[in-house]
Amino acid sequence: MAWVTQDKRWQDQKIRVYRSRYDEAAQITAALVIRRQNILTEILADDLDGLDTTTKSRRLRQTDDELDLARDNMQAAWAALQAEEIQHHTHEPREARR
Repeated sequence: MAWVTQDKRWQDQKIRVYRSRYDEAAQITAALVIRRQNILTEILADDLDGLDTTTKSRRLRQTDDELDLARDNMQAAWAALQAEEIQHHTHEPREARR
């Protein structure tokens, strides 16, 4: 019976780790979306004032690249979490496999 309890704790811990990774990836993605919106706002304001927007356009492209990577990481974390939860719910205790 001790194996069942230990297996359950191990599976629960793995789920928490995967959920934590997904939450972190989602927070990074949200922060990048906000940064992107702020840069766009700055570019539009400068463009209306007739100021040069080259540097901010480069920052926007860099942020877009970072956002693409963050979204990929978030999707990978989500897929890993879903796979782990499915495995967790279909996991047989060791004693049942004997």
